[in-house]
Amino acid sequence: HPDRQVHMIKDVAVYLDGTAADAPRIAHAAAVCARFDAHLTGLYLNAIPALVIVDEGAAGVAGLVWELRRDAIAAGDATERRLAGRLSAAAPLSELRRRDLDLDRFADAMAAQGRTSDLTVTTRPYDDGAADIDPRIVEAALFGSGRGALIVPPTGAVPERFRTVVIGWRDADDKGRVDAL
Repeated sequence: HPDRQVHMIKDVAVYLDGTAADAPRIAHAAAVCARFDAHLTGLYLNAIPALVIVDEGAAGVAGLVWELRRDAIAAGDATERRLAGRLSAAAPLSELRRRDLDLDRFADAMAAQGRTSDLTVTTRPYDDGAADIDPRIVEAALFGSGRGALIVPPTGAVPERFRTVVIGWRDADDKGRVDAL
């Protein structure tokens, strides 16, 4: 309704990993951006092997780790170019941010990006392998950002309008008991 006050969404973040699961995330995020004339930031998290500390006798292991990191960064370069094109085609006001991190740091990066956005878009986890997203990333968007999150199905078209919105919070007390909604 035109007279109704609506919270304006100005910045939308979308999690990207370079897989086919990016398509529904980008489509849903772009639809929200079009509705609110918002800016879209794609956060591409490129997995690289963690550095390991080795002693003097394991120089070969250190060299292998550096080679694997170099290869992961090079593969990320190609994925970054592809994602930048997809984002700019989906939303005129968009940018791609890339972080080369080991997997254990993905959730922190997602939460940090979410804190600078009004809404974060990720894919629903635990969906029979259709979207192989680490649940920690979704949890970071939901609980670590302090902002709204849109959790989308791994397949299917963007709805013309969203019919069901779930708003809820379950918090544990200091003894680990969870209050009911």
